[in-house]
Amino acid sequence: KTTIVKLLSGLYDNYEGEIRLNGIELREIPFRERRRIFAVLFQDAARYEDTIAHNIFPQESQETPAEEPDRRSQELSAGEPDRRSQELSAGRLAEELVREWEADGSGRFSQGVDTFLGSVEENGVILSEGEWQQLLIARELARSAQVRVLDEPMASLDIFRQGKVYEQFMEDAGTHTTLLFSHHMAAVRNAKRIFVLREGTVAEEGTHQQLMEERGL
Repeated sequence: KTTIVKLLSGLYDNYEGEIRLNGIELREIPFRERRRIFAVLFQDAARYEDTIAHNIFPQESQETPAEEPDRRSQELSAGEPDRRSQELSAGRLAEELVREWEADGSGRFSQGVDTFLGSVEENGVILSEGEWQQLLIARELARSAQVRVLDEPMASLDIFRQGKVYEQFMEDAGTHTTLLFSHHMAAVRNAKRIFVLREGTVAEEGTHQQLMEERGL
């Protein structure tokens, strides 16, 4: 499953055959534009010693101007929200996280979304593994990518929190496509379509109900 994730994200491009997105072979799409189309959340995604808000919506370098996307890439990413819309979305998600984390009254996040994470600053907050996963998932939800690829994104979350995250993905789906890779059937039971992989091939596919009725692999 991780190999498929890396193929889609452009980390591997020496494959045989073709991978097509709306009829366009992925290798024909510039890598920079592929990064705009696909939002990929790996288990070891980057974590920044910065504020909560900047971890969800990292600040881009002002030194390197963005390249103009080519025509086909523009067609694939048509309808994407602008940067201001993404900032508003990221801000909303950051505020929701802070409210949830502050529900215990600990006061750890007294600076709200501007709370600094890490040990670089004296009052920096150290997040648990589960809290980091929540934050990284919020980062992906804030991006405008048309295809979201998630590789075991919730391994450190309890069942209750996992359920909330799945509901959020469903509500936020819109015109996005979400590909969720997991070893656990419970994690993908609400997916519209499930592919069961075995030795590099698709062994079964269908909804959760269909697969359970078939009593197969």
